[in-house]
Amino acid sequence: MNILLVFLRLVVSELQEDCLLLVMGDHGMTRSGDHGGDSQDEISSALFVFSHRPLHDKHRSMGDTTEVSQIDIVPTVSLLLGLPVPFSNLGSVIPDLFELSQPQYALLPGELQADMSLIDALHLNALQVGKYLEAYTTLNKEFPYQKYQQLSQQLYEATDMIRTIRNQTASREFNATLMRNAKKCLSSYLAEVKAMCQMTWARFDIIAIVGGLLLTLLTIAAGILLANCHYTDDSKGLQVSKQWFVFSTLFSTAVLLVLFNILPSLSAISICVAMAFPVTVFVMSRVGAKGRSVNFSSFLTVFFLFITSVQLLSSFSNSYVVYEDVAVFFLAQISVWVLYLTVLEQRQEPSTANRKKPKLTNFDVMRVCTHYKFGFFGMCLCLSILLRLGHNFWRCREEQWTCELSSLVQPLSAITDSNIHKNLRYFTAVTCVCAVAFLFRSWFKHFGNLNGFRLGIISTRYFLPTMSVLVSLHWAFICLPQRVLDKLPGWQHVLLPLLVYGLFLGCVLAVVVDPLCIFMVVKQERAALQLEKGKIQIPQVYNHLKLQWHEHFQQSTADRNPLVYGLATVYSSSLLVLLGSASIVLIMLLGDGFACSCLLLLAAMFLYLELDASLKNAEYEVSDQLHTSWWSVIVWQLISTHGFYTTGHQTTFPTINWEAAFTGYHGDYASNVVPAVLLVLNTYASQVLFSLATPLLLIWPFSQGRFLAWLGFPSKHKMKESDVAAQKRGEFIIQDYSEEFIFALSQLYMKATTVQAVKLLASMAAAGLHRRHLMVWKVFAPKFIFEGVGFVVGSIVLLIACAYVVRVHTSLNKWVKNLSNHEIG
Repeated sequence: MNILLVFLRLVVSELQEDCLLLVMGDHGMTRSGDHGGDSQDEISSALFVFSHRPLHDKHRSMGDTTEVSQIDIVPTVSLLLGLPVPFSNLGSVIPDLFELSQPQYALLPGELQADMSLIDALHLNALQVGKYLEAYTTLNKEFPYQKYQQLSQQLYEATDMIRTIRNQTASREFNATLMRNAKKCLSSYLAEVKAMCQMTWARFDIIAIVGGLLLTLLTIAAGILLANCHYTDDSKGLQVSKQWFVFSTLFSTAVLLVLFNILPSLSAISICVAMAFPVTVFVMSRVGAKGRSVNFSSFLTVFFLFITSVQLLSSFSNSYVVYEDVAVFFLAQISVWVLYLTVLEQRQEPSTANRKKPKLTNFDVMRVCTHYKFGFFGMCLCLSILLRLGHNFWRCREEQWTCELSSLVQPLSAITDSNIHKNLRYFTAVTCVCAVAFLFRSWFKHFGNLNGFRLGIISTRYFLPTMSVLVSLHWAFICLPQRVLDKLPGWQHVLLPLLVYGLFLGCVLAVVVDPLCIFMVVKQERAALQLEKGKIQIPQVYNHLKLQWHEHFQQSTADRNPLVYGLATVYSSSLLVLLGSASIVLIMLLGDGFACSCLLLLAAMFLYLELDASLKNAEYEVSDQLHTSWWSVIVWQLISTHGFYTTGHQTTFPTINWEAAFTGYHGDYASNVVPAVLLVLNTYASQVLFSLATPLLLIWPFSQGRFLAWLGFPSKHKMKESDVAAQKRGEFIIQDYSEEFIFALSQLYMKATTVQAVKLLASMAAAGLHRRHLMVWKVFAPKFIFEGVGFVVGSIVLLIACAYVVRVHTSLNKWVKNLSNHEIG
C-alpha cells in the first residue's frame, strides 16, 4: 500500500491542469485474499477521483452518494470530456462530479447554477438511455410492457419539466422546487432502468437449472446400470427392468406436471422428487436379477473412476478450466503409466519350478529387447511421447500469461519470415497428410482388404491417395501471392476443397452400399477332357479319370473351400475406410499447421488400441472378449479430450477457427447450415475421430493385439486348440456370437456416452453454481457451451459409427448365408 501511495503522489505531481485522474479497482477481496465470488467484500472496491481544477462547488456540501456502479464511469467520463455517451450505456453520471457552476448559467442564483449543471448532465444521460431502450425494444420484447411504458412516461415528464425550467430561466423566473423535482425524476428514471435491465438480463431460472442437472444425472444413472448388464440367454430380467424404467419415467413426468400446476412454489422440490423416483425404481427392479450386477471391483476401474471424479470436482475451479489442457495431458500420461505398473504387478511369469534355469554368463541385449516387459514398456513410452509431442500444437488462452503461441498455429499463407521456413512447413504438412493415406492403404493391403473390385475397396484404393494429393494442392494454392489469387476466377479458389468433399461423400456412399472389404476366390473346376487327334481315345479317357480320382482323394476339404481375402479384418477394415477418409477431410479443415498433430493423434489412437487389445487377449479367452471395460473407455476419452487441445482449440470463443467455415466456399451461403457443420467439424475434430473409432475397442482384439503375446506376455488362461483356431479366424468369429456382439456394442455405446455425460454434468453444475461468479461468462459459461456441443457431436458420430458396424454385421450375415446356400446347391 505504501508503494501505491508513493506512485499516486508521483502521478499527481505530474498531472496537468486539464487532466482528470481516476483510480479504481475492478473487484474487491476477502480477508483471506479470495475474489470472484458474490460477497460484499468481493464485489466492492474503492474509487478515487482527483483533478487540479475543482469538480465541485466549494460553497456546496458533498452529496450523499456513497456507492456507484462500474458502469457509471462510462457516462461520467464521457460528459466530463465533452464526448457523447456511448449508445448502449446503462450507467448514470456520478452527481458529485457535476455540481459545479457553469458560465452559461450565470443568470441563475449561485446555489441553482450547480443544480442546473447536474440536471443537464442527467438529462443527456437519460435521453441516451431512452434511445437505447427504444431501439432494443423494437428488436426484443424482453422488458415488461407496463414497466417500460411507465419509464417512458417518466422520461417524458422529466423532459417537460426541464423545458419549463429553461423557459423560466430565459424570463428570469426561478423555481427551485421544480428543479429539485426534475433532478429527482431523472435520477429515479436512470435507477429504475438499471434495475429493470438487471432483473431482465441477469435472471437465472433455478427451476430449469435444477431440472437439467437432475435429468442429466438420471441419464448417467440409467447409462451406468444398462452398461453393466451381462448378456444371458434368458433376457426376461432385462425386459422387466426396461418395463420398470419406462413406467417410472412416465410416472415421474406425470408427477412433475401435476406438482408444477398445483404447487408452483415447490417446483424445485417436485423436480427432485420426480427425477429421483425413476432412478430408485430402476435400481429396485434390478435387485436379485440373475447374472447382472454392477462390478467395480477391478483396481483399474476404481482408479480411473477416481480420475473421473477428480475431473468432475476440479471443473468447479476456474483455474482448472483455464489450465485444463495441462491437467488433461497430465491425467492421460499418469493413466498410461498406472496401467503399465498395475498390469506388470498382476502378471507373473509361468512357474519354472520343474525346469532347470539356464545359467546366464553374459548380458544378452536381444534377450532383453525381446522380453514382454521391454515391449510393454516400449508401447507405453511411445504412447506417452506421442501425447507429449501434441503439446507443440496448443493454442493459448487469454488467461494463460506464460503460454507461448506455437508458430504451427499460424496459417501457412501468413508466414513471411523466409521461403525456407515456408517450404519446410509446407512439405512437412504434405508428408503428414500423404502418410495418413499411405498408412491406411498399407494396412488394408497387409491384411488383404485391397483385393477385388467392391465399391469400398475401390474407394480405399483410389480415393484416399487422391484426396491427400488434392489437399496438398489446396495448401499450395492458398500460399500463392495475394495479387495472383485476386486475378484468378472464383471457381478455382474452391475447386480443390469441393473435390475433396465430393470424394469423401463418394467414399461414404460406397462403403454404406457395399460395406464388406473382402474378396472371394473360387478355385477352378477340374479341367475338361480334351482328346488328342491321331491317338487311341480309350487310354486317354482312362488316364484322365485316374488323374481326377487321385486328385479327389489327395485334396482335403479345406482345399476345396473358397479362398476369401480380408475376412479376418472384415469389421475393422470397413470402419477404417470411414476413419481414413474423415481424417483427410478434417486435416484440410484444420489447416496445414495441424497435419502433424492429426498424424500424432491417429498414431496414439492405434497404439492404444493395440495396447488395449493385447491386455484383453491376455486377460480373457476368445469367446469372452465381447465386452469393453470402463477403464478402457475412460482412458480413450482422456486421449480424445487431449486431442481437442492438440488440434489447436480451447474452450473460449476467440480460439475458434472461423476460417474453417469458408474452406471450399466464398461465404455466400444461402443458410448457416454448411458453415456451422464445417466449423463444428474443425472444432471437434478429435471427438469426431475418436467417436468414429470407438467400436474398434470392441473389434480390435479379435484380429490384432498379438505383439505382447508373441513376446511371451503371460496369460491368465491356458491356450487351447479351439482358441488357436478362433484366433486364426480373426473378426469372422464374431458371427458365432451375433446376439452377444450387438449387445456388447450397445453397452459400449452406453459407456462412452455416459463418460461424456459425466463431463457435461460437471460443466453444467459448475456454471449453475457459479452463475454469480466474476468469471462465469469468461470461463464457466463457455466451458459449458463447448462441452454441451461436444457431447451432442460425439453422441451423434458414435451412434453413426455403431449403426454402420451393425450394417457391416448384417451384410456379413447375408454374405455367409448366400455362400452356404451356394455350397448346398
